[in-house]
Amino acid sequence: MKTVKKKLSGILAFVLLATMILPVAAFGAGGFNNDGTIGTNVNGSVYADVYYNEGVSISVYAPDGTFLGVTKAMYDSVTGGTYKYRYSTATGATYNWVNLLAYFGATDAVYKAVYKPSNNVFFGGGFASNNEINATNGTISASQVKDAVENGKVVKIADKLAIPADALAEAAKKAGAKLVISGDNGSIELPLSVLKLEELAKQLGVDLKDLKINISITKLSGAEATAVTDAAKTVGAAALSDAVDFAIVAEGKDGKKVAIDSFGSTYVKRTIKTNKAATKTATVALYNPASKALSFVPSVVADTYADFKRTGNSVYVVVENAASFNDVAGHWAKSDIELLASKLVVDGTGAGKFEADRAITRAEFAALAVKALGLNVASVVSNTYFSDVATSDWSAGYVAAAKTAGLVDGYEDGTFQGDKEITREELSALVVRALKFAGVDTSLTAAQQSAALAKFSDSDEIVWGEKEVAAAIHLGIVNGKTDTTLETASDATRAESATMLKRLLTKAGFIK
Repeated sequence: MKTVKKKLSGILAFVLLATMILPVAAFGAGGFNNDGTIGTNVNGSVYADVYYNEGVSISVYAPDGTFLGVTKAMYDSVTGGTYKYRYSTATGATYNWVNLLAYFGATDAVYKAVYKPSNNVFFGGGFASNNEINATNGTISASQVKDAVENGKVVKIADKLAIPADALAEAAKKAGAKLVISGDNGSIELPLSVLKLEELAKQLGVDLKDLKINISITKLSGAEATAVTDAAKTVGAAALSDAVDFAIVAEGKDGKKVAIDSFGSTYVKRTIKTNKAATKTATVALYNPASKALSFVPSVVADTYADFKRTGNSVYVVVENAASFNDVAGHWAKSDIELLASKLVVDGTGAGKFEADRAITRAEFAALAVKALGLNVASVVSNTYFSDVATSDWSAGYVAAAKTAGLVDGYEDGTFQGDKEITREELSALVVRALKFAGVDTSLTAAQQSAALAKFSDSDEIVWGEKEVAAAIHLGIVNGKTDTTLETASDATRAESATMLKRLLTKAGFIK
């Protein structure tokens, strides 16, 4: 049995990784023939889902839509590239042999959709399973909202959904309440705590019962889609997906609306499809219509789907790039530098150069940290937080965003001194704060702190950031300058910054 399971898991993993194409669906009375078309030996509709490393599950429905149960399939043989299974019900009835052809592309009768392993979200339509709520008409009732939240059901939409705010408020009373919404263009796991419903109702001057929350996951088209493709070309990248706009808007009974563009410090998980398999350098990017520019979004792209998370809403697209710099050949940080450049986290200095060994300033690294976390760059009007940061400075928005997120501090005289080179001590502290913002536990016991610093002979030269430096070492973000020295007072280089950011992003699960 272990051999059978292992063989099945390996085959399914290969199929999933090759295609990420899931359900095979048949409608009406009948089963599957050996070529994947509808046969005559099953009474009811069959909806087959191939689960990564878990075998094949079948949900069976009667012709009237009644859910009859779920069963597991068992691997039998592989012949000529055909994956063969026998389907059995819980009561012992056995269906015909079913051949799932490689790539699931045998006939038009094979229904295609993308499977999302981490939260069982599917893209595409089909016969709804008992773990889904059909809201493709754009509306959902209070009882359905409660059912979705309490039982972890996926709400299937076309591209838009209007939700009664009072129903969301009631459902939000459950600890950790979230609503999972999935459509043809993408999916979102929405923690209800980020909506601030009472505040929105007050802002629009209505009672909660007269407020609705409109959620849309729409694909851009025409000139809007072209603008995103052009933005990718500007940075030397190619778009691997449609541009998808994730939007949440609160609407009162009089039609007044408020867009919800920020979730504070909460990272909200989303997924979009890609048009073709991606490489390691691919990333989800945010498109800014005002600047017509793309920026990095924390994301993991695997073959034909992309998981990503951000603290706000916007237009997103998967892009692929292969950045390189002629002055990092043979450099110890080459792979980290070029990976992050390809993902739009770090930039070169022009003319194909990166200048890896040049010192980096406080403002420059604050900007990199903000990019790495996918934060909104603040629209600075008057408050820049620091007396020496002017609203016209290139770094003003980045510094304000970093300050708001608790990543940076100024000096006692109220200055930031952004043009000053950042020390390895300051860099360690900023990276640890960024990790904490990303949800990584950075706390250490006294014993752990002592152990982290013990091997370095100059650890007593750390001025103020002993806890942060120790945490950075403990978490594998910072190494010594040598095997026995930290040199925390020395200026950090662009190469060191890129390497620490890469480790930060990997530790936080923001890249793979």
